[in-house]
Amino acid sequence: MGKDTDLLQAIRQEDVAMVMKIVAKFTKSKSKKGGPTKKIALNNQDTDGFSALHHAALSGNINVLHCLLESNLVIVDIKDNKGENRFLFTHLDYAHLVLLWAE
Repeated sequence: MGKDTDLLQAIRQEDVAMVMKIVAKFTKSKSKKGGPTKKIALNNQDTDGFSALHHAALSGNINVLHCLLESNLVIVDIKDNKGENRFLFTHLDYAHLVLLWAE
């Protein structure tokens, strides 16, 4: 499996350690040649147009969301196949409030 597929699978299984490991590989290569390709890969979308961030938001797993957002590689306003991203912001707003509360 490719790294993007592994990432989506880890998110669906709520395997925070694996998500962190995969994102770390993308983050480390950010400054190397081919960095933009890694950013694209981290934002790959499934057949419904959902990205890793969409899946993380839907899962409600704050640790996974935090890991993805901290990487600064995810596109937060990415749209699904219907051209929508409203639900993503709803989930991200909730997650943001939880993260602020935890600090």
